Amino acid sequence: MQGEVDFTTSGQAVFTDSKYFRNYGWYVSGTIPSHRIMPDSQVSQLGFCINLQRSTNSLRIEMSLPSTVTSTLFLLTPLLGEIHIQIINKMFVLFLQFLTLQLYSTRITPHLGSVAATPKILQFLQFAIIINTLSISVSILLWMCSKIRRNLPPWNWLIRISEVINRCVCVFNFTERTLPSNNKSSTINNYQEDWINAFMALHGIAVCILSLIFIFGYLIIS
Repeated sequence: MQGEVDFTTSGQAVFTDSKYFRNYGWYVSGTIPSHRIMPDSQVSQLGFCINLQRSTNSLRIEMSLPSTVTSTLFLLTPLLGEIHIQIINKMFVLFLQFLTLQLYSTRITPHLGSVAATPKILQFLQFAIIINTLSISVSILLWMCSKIRRNLPPWNWLIRISEVINRCVCVFNFTERTLPSNNKSSTINNYQEDWINAFMALHGIAVCILSLIFIFGYLIIS
């Protein structure tokens, strides 16, 4: 035995208790149901739509917080002092940036489809990874140059400029560990110390320039 079900509508929108969705960062809205009868089968149908939308605030925090943390750690790296410690910290930040990239690829990429435009958050993350990689390369190069033993002193103008930079910019005014004693004269050791101070000053300038480029790039992208 088959029976028919007749639908009637009250003209009100579909009601859903949205507080349970809102607590989890979702917004729910419903349309007014429509009642219609199919002309072929004369079957009564009820049509309505429920829209489920992710909360903008929760999504913004979820997407922006990892980039904010990694960017802050990158900008605070010069406070660590020694160049090799800064290199280790930058590599750790680079590892966190790749983890953030994997997070974005699982959360954003499936919803992009065939859209050619890249979200700003991914553009900024790409820019941050490039700047951090460049900063690591510069730090490693200058750190290796400072470890090379030299028997001749640097130029006088380089000594004066490095002294001014290391004295005025307190962040980079850090003295490396004392060179081990050997059979060479103390004069050669003084030359080596002057070279180390010069490369530290050069590293400080390079880090400042890269940090400014990083900040300006963030302002442009955002």
